[in-house]
Amino acid sequence: MRIFSGKSVIQKLLPDKLLSDKNEREDLQQDNEEQRIIDGNLAIMQRFYPGMPKDEQLKYANNPNGVGYIPGYHSEGLQWDPEIGNFETQLDSATRLAGVQAMHLKRSDVSDEMFRESQWFAFLRDTILRTGESEMDLKNRGYSPLYETDPNTGFVSITPQYIDPNIPTQYTLDNSENTSFSMLKSQALNKLNAIVGFDLGPGGEILEPGIFTGIVEELTGVAVRNYSKAKTNGEALLPSEPFSQVLALAFGQSNENVEDITEEKLKMGANAISTYSNNPEGLASADESLETLESVYENIRVRIHITEMFPNAPALSKMLTGSTNLQTLYDISDAIRKNPTFIAEFGLPEGEPTDEPTGEEGQPAQGFTIEEVPTGTGLSAQARKIYTLNDVGLNKIREAYELHASQPPPKRRQDALIPIERYVATEFGFSHINPLDREAINQLIKQHEDSISLGVIETNGV
Repeated sequence: MRIFSGKSVIQKLLPDKLLSDKNEREDLQQDNEEQRIIDGNLAIMQRFYPGMPKDEQLKYANNPNGVGYIPGYHSEGLQWDPEIGNFETQLDSATRLAGVQAMHLKRSDVSDEMFRESQWFAFLRDTILRTGESEMDLKNRGYSPLYETDPNTGFVSITPQYIDPNIPTQYTLDNSENTSFSMLKSQALNKLNAIVGFDLGPGGEILEPGIFTGIVEELTGVAVRNYSKAKTNGEALLPSEPFSQVLALAFGQSNENVEDITEEKLKMGANAISTYSNNPEGLASADESLETLESVYENIRVRIHITEMFPNAPALSKMLTGSTNLQTLYDISDAIRKNPTFIAEFGLPEGEPTDEPTGEEGQPAQGFTIEEVPTGTGLSAQARKIYTLNDVGLNKIREAYELHASQPPPKRRQDALIPIERYVATEFGFSHINPLDREAINQLIKQHEDSISLGVIETNGV
């Protein structure tokens, strides 16, 4: 029997099997350890960010270094944002989303870069973030973008602007409206030319524009401002309406004041203003002709009237007062009225205006009641007073009209009758010279005329 020496085949294979099994066990142990880490990481992700998609949770869970930093993210306010696939704070997320909303308000002709760099974008984003307001909300509060383009670079700056929503936006005239006012001015000058006597060129243009044309120019400006204000307040009107009102207020309903402010008389008035400024006592004793004194007197009267009617037109006032002041015109008027030559023709001037005498229960001795219009209307103190005739006043004004109708004809053919205003002033104790009384006189006359037209009072043939 042969006896084999050495190890058997089985003995030879046994170590390899053991090694393999050992390796398998070690691999399994390693796999189990990695899985435990993954499972732990996954548990952490699910705890702190349950809203994170499963695949994103697994991505972070498979991090071989673990996700121990995740609780720190959470404590710092970092949240998972699926839109960007990353962590960010709630504030960062809200700011980003507000910026996205703000970009929706970008004007189409402006680049994204310009818009994001603008002050308006920053204002929009921060306001949306803070208040949640929309662009419409901001507009209702008075905020809107102001776009300004640099003509050299083409860069568009966009800044927030604020306009108080309680104050209407000032109406701006369009080209057609500006053209209308220009035509109205030309038509008025053509109509008034019959009185003023302009020197015209072959095309009908005024060869030598002077003070009068300057007055019409400024009055047109007043009409434009009145029109713009009315349109701002939502009124529906044509340019001709405020233009006609302004010219009627300045020149009279029938342009009766124009004759006294022709270029010739305007020059006489300007000379009187200059003379008076150098010698205030001169006009009261000057050896001037009655014709000159009357011309200057009436010119000054119209200058005063127009200046008073338009207190918010400084350029017009400067033109009419000769760059002095309204008080100078009052003084010149009084000085002429006290001139001996003037007194010889028209008698002594009426007394200085007195305080409004009041009778019992608001019935003044002059024959009228007074109602005060609230301040803030833009009217002068005198113009804010509404004068209403009472029974005594009706008799007084009737007497004034009877005296006016019965006055003798003037001594000279070119002279006019004494106007009704002077008779009314005398009857009611006013001064027709003093500007503070003329508004009251005009109101009383208008009431009388309206009453006649309505058949309220009898005229007695006057």
